[in-house]
Amino acid sequence: MSLPKQLIKSYMSISNCDLVVNGKVSEENIKEFVNELNKSIPVKDNVLAFTIYKFNRNKYLANKNKFLDDIIGSQYYENMILWTDYDDILKYFKLENKIFLGWDRYTNRYKAYTPRTQSSNKKNESIADETSEYVDETREMHEKIDEQMDDLDRLSSYMDEKRKTLASVLTQ
Repeated sequence: MSLPKQLIKSYMSISNCDLVVNGKVSEENIKEFVNELNKSIPVKDNVLAFTIYKFNRNKYLANKNKFLDDIIGSQYYENMILWTDYDDILKYFKLENKIFLGWDRYTNRYKAYTPRTQSSNKKNESIADETSEYVDETREMHEKIDEQMDDLDRLSSYMDEKRKTLASVLTQ
């Protein structure tokens, strides 16, 4: 089974990012981390990549410990850590208590949060503004699909008219 190239690219980017390598927590570093993490999850339009993702995600959910044992240390499959839950991802990259990850079920994307500090009473703020970029891409895809559906509706109407014309000619 060949893994999606984007998973491998994202894994390499995350493994080499400043947050992981040096543990430097900054808005920019967290953004880089979460953007690459989100890129690793295939979109449904890429049927093959999405099927591979869902298959492995289901294997993970069925037996998390076995899945992690199978991939950790494997040259070819260790990058599938990006397809696990956020606590396993943070543990793998040794980022526990440095950042928090959350799953946005409306966008199907991760969001990253900085931990609260003693000197600040602000709420944890999401620094993963990639959601707006993802929403824009999704909106564009939907507009293209709507245009294609309109074209199909026009074609269907045209074909119905031609069938009726042909039927009336044949019945005469």
